[in-house]
Amino acid sequence: KTEFKKLFLILPLGVNLGILFVFKYFNFFAGFTGIELNFLLPVGISFYTFQTIGYLIDVYLGDCKAEKNLGKFALFVSFFPQLIAGPIEKAKDLIPQFSQKTKFEYQNIVDGSRMILFGLFKKLVIADRLAGIVDVVYGNVNGYSGGILILATYLFAIQIYCDFSAYADIAVGIGKMMGFNLSDNFNRPYFAKSIRDFWRRWHITLYNWFRDYVYIPLGGNRRGLVRTILNIFVVFLLTGLWHGAAWNFVFWGLIHAFYLVTGILISRKFGGLIKKSNCFIDAMKIFLTFNLVSFSWIFFRAESLNDAWYVVTHLFDSQLYNGPTNWVFWSALGGGRGELYGGIVFTILLIGISLFQQDIVRFSKFMRKQKYYYRWGISYLLVMLIIFFAKNDVQQFIYFQF
Repeated sequence: KTEFKKLFLILPLGVNLGILFVFKYFNFFAGFTGIELNFLLPVGISFYTFQTIGYLIDVYLGDCKAEKNLGKFALFVSFFPQLIAGPIEKAKDLIPQFSQKTKFEYQNIVDGSRMILFGLFKKLVIADRLAGIVDVVYGNVNGYSGGILILATYLFAIQIYCDFSAYADIAVGIGKMMGFNLSDNFNRPYFAKSIRDFWRRWHITLYNWFRDYVYIPLGGNRRGLVRTILNIFVVFLLTGLWHGAAWNFVFWGLIHAFYLVTGILISRKFGGLIKKSNCFIDAMKIFLTFNLVSFSWIFFRAESLNDAWYVVTHLFDSQLYNGPTNWVFWSALGGGRGELYGGIVFTILLIGISLFQQDIVRFSKFMRKQKYYYRWGISYLLVMLIIFFAKNDVQQFIYFQF
């Protein structure tokens, strides 16, 4: 009987992973052979493949019951708010909601609308505004040095957060309006005090997926230091590949593995010192973590590993601010400087909101407790900012490519 169960686990796992491999990774691994398959990558294939794999493993382990209703299972796999870019839901959390009777609730509409509104603000007013500047620099990194590369890297750190979390906010908000509770995917990640803390706040459902279905089955941290280090590198190698079939994504994942392993080794040696906390120390931890994460984003955003290496080796070029190509950039920016300054101002506003926000779900609960003029004032402010400052050339969400 056990072998029979394993067969019904291995076969569908093989089919799901095989489809993902052919569409997303075949050309990457077969690149040295000269064989190439030209497929149009299905949108969101990584997300619903991982969600289906999680379901299969949970059923096998007995963490949830197999869904006998084909319609409910199909809805679980293809639930439209989170189908394209997550969050990655567990079957035991989402499928039972499809059997519950839902009804129109005014508070759900209000909470969901606030989530969607906040997501649109982050996407249309901040992420798309910064994208144009980042694209100019990272589209031709060899033409810039020092200060411009540093600026573009920091701007991309803000852009990618606003872009990724905006979709999650909108997905959770749409689900809420229909009476479904989806998992929050971001919890102020740039307020993290360590890389480990960052991954507990960034793309939370993806982190949990790799923890539950890869890291823990490999032994987690229960089999000694060497095995723990190996498991971390395996997990983040897969995390990098999950984001894209390219070497720059692989290096991005391995950089985070290196960060985490270094953190473990340092904490074993200076654990008491690291645990000390006050306002200044916490601020320094947040500053250091943000800069480490921003550095890793270079490999994520660069169009190739060569471009990433150029950026890394020219961040502190001797022509830090006065390079001739940098002056060309500022001159060419022209009216675009308003885009830059506006992006910075709106980012500061976002930081201010985030100080009280925690995550989007708790932010909605926080807003309920406020006076009506405060609730409506924030909502009208966001609406006005979107109307007057949203970019006309809306870009697709970055995560659509994964």
